[in-house]
Amino acid sequence: MMSPVRSAFRSLLGGLNNLNQKARTDSRDPKTMFHSIRKTRPFLTALAGIAAIAMITAPDSARAQNFAEGLEDLKEMVLVVERMSEQSEACGLDRAKLAELMRSEVSNTGLVLAESGPTLYLNINTAAVGEVCFSSVNLRVQYYTQVPHPTKTDGAIAQVTLWDDGFVASSELSNHGEYISGLIADMAQDFVVDWREANPRTLLMAPNSNNANAPIMNAPPSQ
Repeated sequence: MMSPVRSAFRSLLGGLNNLNQKARTDSRDPKTMFHSIRKTRPFLTALAGIAAIAMITAPDSARAQNFAEGLEDLKEMVLVVERMSEQSEACGLDRAKLAELMRSEVSNTGLVLAESGPTLYLNINTAAVGEVCFSSVNLRVQYYTQVPHPTKTDGAIAQVTLWDDGFVASSELSNHGEYISGLIADMAQDFVVDWREANPRTLLMAPNSNNANAPIMNAPPSQ
């Protein structure tokens, strides 16, 4: 299956090729020279879009996996919504609203958002090109543990990923926040489906759940 990043690149590259061919064809006729210049503007925007996608996805380009078995017997998690960059906020993404969205999606499932346990981590990187915003979004369940190290007697701390999903998407700046929030809601629902599959005997409503008061954290909890 083609990764979201590769798919986004292929889509943009296809658009670039079409626009470039049209620009070359129009430029042969002096009467259409002005139109050729106008047509190259989307070409340049798409080119900048490729650069934007490369910038916001480079560290996470290998990601695209999710698996229910990693969620077995996990009854509590810490919700972590990473701080938004100025670019993300300028494109309409709101950290507090996204945290509330995540709480809403996992409510009444039996999963408790608490102050300790593995981390349900949402991270967003955004870049803008003119009036178009590009966002790379990753949602994962992770925890940190000590593992043996070949040269350190005390070992090392490693990140263990239990569930992982993400996407790259773009839209006009005017509706980017709403658009990305909708896609995040869909991804959170996929997570809930996998969690329920892994925990079929869990009650639909956890007693004394404190989801509404779960903190927004910025650092991995100590394990």
